[in-house]
Amino acid sequence: LVVIDTRRCTVVQRIDDAASNQHSCARRSTKMKRTIPCGSLFDVPIHVHVVLPVYCLLTALPSLLVGNVYLFCTVLVLNGPVLFLTVLVHEMGHALMATRLGGVVDSILLWPLGGLAYVGGVTSAKDDLLVTLAGPITHIPMGLLWWLALKMHVFFFSKMLQYIAAQAIYMNFLLFAFNLLLPVFPMDGGRLLVNVLMTLGMQPETTAKTSCVIGGAFLAGMGGYGVILLMREDHWGVMWIMIAAWLGMQLMEIWRAVQEGRIEEHPSFNYRETDTLDSYFEESSGDAEGGLAKNFLRADPN
Repeated sequence: LVVIDTRRCTVVQRIDDAASNQHSCARRSTKMKRTIPCGSLFDVPIHVHVVLPVYCLLTALPSLLVGNVYLFCTVLVLNGPVLFLTVLVHEMGHALMATRLGGVVDSILLWPLGGLAYVGGVTSAKDDLLVTLAGPITHIPMGLLWWLALKMHVFFFSKMLQYIAAQAIYMNFLLFAFNLLLPVFPMDGGRLLVNVLMTLGMQPETTAKTSCVIGGAFLAGMGGYGVILLMREDHWGVMWIMIAAWLGMQLMEIWRAVQEGRIEEHPSFNYRETDTLDSYFEESSGDAEGGLAKNFLRADPN
């Protein structure tokens, strides 16, 4: 997701100018509440929301309640370590591309609805387009690795692992398609739409309105699909409705900014060559009643 309210989430690192061309960072953040630190990867801290392990257990528990231990273990592994690593690699794709283009990454958060890469300092729509693509693209090599493992009979000794590998291929295909083909801001597909429109020269206000209209239409379809699933007594309908509702709240923030004439203060709709995280923090430490740049920083959920 492209922007996250820093009043509820961790603020990205502040960059101090250094003659040695190395950044010394002083982290200023609201506490990342209800998360579990899980070390770091490429100097990027990894956090897991406390609800994620609970979610993994709850999705597998019904199988155990009916006495199917085999299915319980299979679902637990799929929704646990396999999904965890898949989403983590996706978010690292965003993070490493942002770093390569001169941006900074504060941390990655994994939660039940996907992942969030807290990124800042990307100063053009073209660069942000590359950062956005870097996440979904990781599902191609991941899917190929699982496919090769099956073809080479790496898991010949376990039917369960063979099934998990097949499901992992399907999982990567779905995540690749879902992230790229769902044009709802701030999902990757929505970010691609915004970045392409702005790269083509569309004004920020027009881009934001277009994004909200297109995204809103897709969310209505997602919500309707969720209701249909619930009517069929399919519990996955709850997840579809939750995702649609959460994304709807993000679009409402964008629409409100357009109506109040503040959309150009939003980091994802106002790229300036001199933009850095310093500029956001300088604004934030000034007038407490200022615009969106003071309340939002770039983040990138899966």
